[in-house]
Amino acid sequence: LSTALRVHRNTLCKRMWELGIHKKFDNLNAEEFDAITCEYKAKKPTSGLWYLCGCFWCNGLHVQKEQAWYSLKRLDALGQVLRMHLAIRCQRYKVSHPNYLWHCDRHHKLIWWGIAIHGFIDG
Repeated sequence: LSTALRVHRNTLCKRMWELGIHKKFDNLNAEEFDAITCEYKAKKPTSGLWYLCGCFWCNGLHVQKEQAWYSLKRLDALGQVLRMHLAIRCQRYKVSHPNYLWHCDRHHKLIWWGIAIHGFIDG
C-alpha cells in the first residue's frame, strides 16, 4: 500500500495510527485455534511456536503469539517441555598448540543497514 501511495512504510503506519486505523487480530475461540494447531502439528510434529505462527499468517489469520502459544501448550505440552530442555552439550577438545583451532561468530542485528560483525577467537 505504501508503494502505491508513494510514501514510506513508516509514514503510512504513523498516519494510520493517528487516524485510529489499527490492525485488528482475528477473533478465534480456543476450539478453532486448537483445530488449526492440531492439523498443523499432524503435518509437522516437531515444529514449535514460530512455525505455528507462520502457519496462521500464511492462512491469512492475524493472531496473537500468546494465543498460539496457549493452543500449543494445550495440545502439545509434553513436546514443548522436551524441546525447551533439549540442550546442546559443549564438547571438550584438546588442540596440539595455540592458534590451531579458531571459532567464528557473527552478529547480524544490523544487517538491515548493511552491517554484519564477524568475530574470531582462538579455541
